[in-house]
Amino acid sequence: TALSDPDMKLPFNYPSNWVNVPGVFTVCYREMAEQGEFPARVAISAKRLVPSPEGTVISDELTEFVRVIRKQYDANTFQLGTPNFEDTFMGKQAISDTYLAYSGETEVKGFVIGQSVGRVLYVFHFSASYEDYTAMERVMRYMLYSVQIVQDEKKE
Repeated sequence: TALSDPDMKLPFNYPSNWVNVPGVFTVCYREMAEQGEFPARVAISAKRLVPSPEGTVISDELTEFVRVIRKQYDANTFQLGTPNFEDTFMGKQAISDTYLAYSGETEVKGFVIGQSVGRVLYVFHFSASYEDYTAMERVMRYMLYSVQIVQDEKKE
């Protein structure tokens, strides 16, 4: 299924059995899960920046984004990986990273990647239980590589 949020104009593919979890600056979907299971989740956030962001600004913004993510987990168990400056998002070179953390008794693995288009920073965030992450990675990459920006016809 493809989503085209009218405000964010970000169509992307996601599994048809996932449910929407509305956000103000975020398009978010999560896997349907049984009671007590940790659902996989994908979110795409957009943040307008002035001026247009460059490499260090994008890196700083991603660091701030990861700080917000960290607050969702046990801060004592949160471990950030090594940034990857060779990944791609929306057809351009991007900065990505992974993390490990605990949500209650569940070990979680997450992936974050950011890219700017004009003055807007887009961040793709995926998380799943550590146990399910490897099996879900192909689905995550499918969603990641399907993200597009719809140009506003009024501005063209």
